[in-house]
Amino acid sequence: MGTRASQRGLSYQVKSREVAGGQYRPFACAACHVCETNKEIRLNQPNNNPELIQQKFRAEGWDFDAWNTRGVTCPDCLRKRREGRHGDSGKKGGNILTLHTTQRPPVASVAVAASQGGARLPDKTELTVPERARVRDILIGTFDEKAGQYSEGWSDARVAKEAGDLPIKLIADLRDVAFGPLRSIVELEPLKVEMVDLDKRLREHQRQGAALAEDFGRVRQRLDETAQRLGVKP
Repeated sequence: MGTRASQRGLSYQVKSREVAGGQYRPFACAACHVCETNKEIRLNQPNNNPELIQQKFRAEGWDFDAWNTRGVTCPDCLRKRREGRHGDSGKKGGNILTLHTTQRPPVASVAVAASQGGARLPDKTELTVPERARVRDILIGTFDEKAGQYSEGWSDARVAKEAGDLPIKLIADLRDVAFGPLRSIVELEPLKVEMVDLDKRLREHQRQGAALAEDFGRVRQRLDETAQRLGVKP
């Protein structure tokens, strides 16, 4: 009995693309079954893992079934589908029903109220399509997938700030899925510990040095005052 992939086929293709430095990397390529918009996502590993690729596309806001082309829908078409459902929700049997809704304050008003200690804005639980695109653009230039490390000076926190003050957890989640997890380099850990210890000792020496300088200044002042009272040079 074959695997699910061999029975039904895959809804995407894996193609090799040239990237910076003249190297070639695998990309998963798929098309929306509604509007035929093409999407390519760079893969961390050369092996073809349908479950992982499915996760990556879903992280980008796609409805994605790795084994069914009709289960591949882009974010724009999903939004239009949802809007269409909302538009038809008030119709039944050709008659338009009047829906009574509670007037909601504009988002700006809620934000002002939150800043003044009033209503608290709900925590953001997912990134929008433009936000995901901005984060991906930053990660492409700052995160080394092979090493699992950021370039010097970069982190999930900085990416979150540069992309528009987004929640750090959402940045970490997208990075884990689309680019891979952060990896700790074993050889660096002892050096990091030693650096922390040296920094602590250096701060203690600086504190002691400041105290000695203060004592020196106080004694020097007394010496000058005493020499002046006696009419001699210090």
